[in-house]
Amino acid sequence: VLPAGTMVIDLNSEIGAVAGIMGGLSSEIESDTTSTFLESANFDCVKVRKSATALGLRSESSARYEKSLDPEMTETALRRYVKILSDIDSSNLAIIVNEFGQNSLDDTILNASYAKEKTTVIGSGCMCCNKRDDLIIKLKDILNSYELNGKRLDRVIIETTGLANPAPILWTVLSDPFLSNHFEIAGLFTCVDAINGLNHLNHQEAINQISASDSVIITKSDLNSDYNELCKTLKSIYAGVKIYDKRYIKFSDLFNDVKKDYSNIEQNSHTQGLSSISLNFNKPVEWSAFTIWLSLLLHRYGAQILRTKGIISTKQNHLISINSVCHIVHPPRHIDNLNGENPGSCLVIIAQNLDLNLVKESLKGFLKVELE
Repeated sequence: VLPAGTMVIDLNSEIGAVAGIMGGLSSEIESDTTSTFLESANFDCVKVRKSATALGLRSESSARYEKSLDPEMTETALRRYVKILSDIDSSNLAIIVNEFGQNSLDDTILNASYAKEKTTVIGSGCMCCNKRDDLIIKLKDILNSYELNGKRLDRVIIETTGLANPAPILWTVLSDPFLSNHFEIAGLFTCVDAINGLNHLNHQEAINQISASDSVIITKSDLNSDYNELCKTLKSIYAGVKIYDKRYIKFSDLFNDVKKDYSNIEQNSHTQGLSSISLNFNKPVEWSAFTIWLSLLLHRYGAQILRTKGIISTKQNHLISINSVCHIVHPPRHIDNLNGENPGSCLVIIAQNLDLNLVKESLKGFLKVELE
């Protein structure tokens, strides 16, 4: 039961979303979706804030609407979304996803919302440290697959972990005779959070990534439009880096910039204190209890928890994808259950200078579940 005064979006007498906070099952784009209806809206900031507090669910969406957005931006946002859709052509695009933790989550989400045959995962370790042989094999497999099916492969996007040093990955492609003959590095891009970016730049891994990048894309600038200090810090690390605001970027422009010489990038190792844990539990959990536990955890240790992501199976028979960076939680997403069975839940946490076994015991005690 929703708290009194909660705004909802009504879709044929069915709740399509909690307005300004989280979408419902019927609002998701699924793998078999052939048409979409786009709507841009603005919501009362006070009601959104009260509802988010009452539900114990402060999402990235509610964080935006709580700031009382300009109603005139609704048309601008809608026009920009249509433009982005028209700019992107993914028909000849393949994706490689690297998972730092033991369990693969990102590919499950991509398979549901993108295309299973175009998504490849390299898991259980950072690509820059011990998975470079896997990268070589995956790139060759992708190339062979497209050629055997008579398709043209235009581009491969390699999404590394947020902890990866790009230099060893670039060297893997440049030094392999087969790969260097079939692929060229089109560019190296790093996304930097406008809210937490300055804190992240205290880590050597982030400095390595900025130093190697052709371009930096500023995300969440709609939540923090004053990021001049962040740009100054980025330029102090690498004066030649191009900086783009995600809100205004035309992605084709990223590949028109002059590329740097990747062969001279310093190959540093990870700093100490980083750890990850994968928590698996087979029984569905109460969604509201889980969100309370996660909110308490991030409130207490958000500065030390670099990343949290997971797929949660709830007692309401939903699979929900969660994703957070430090204190900020992205809007939870309902995803397709690809095999029609209950896959259980998996939660991956990446942290620095934090005993993750204590986090594990906390989750067990709060949700009364047995963890694998």
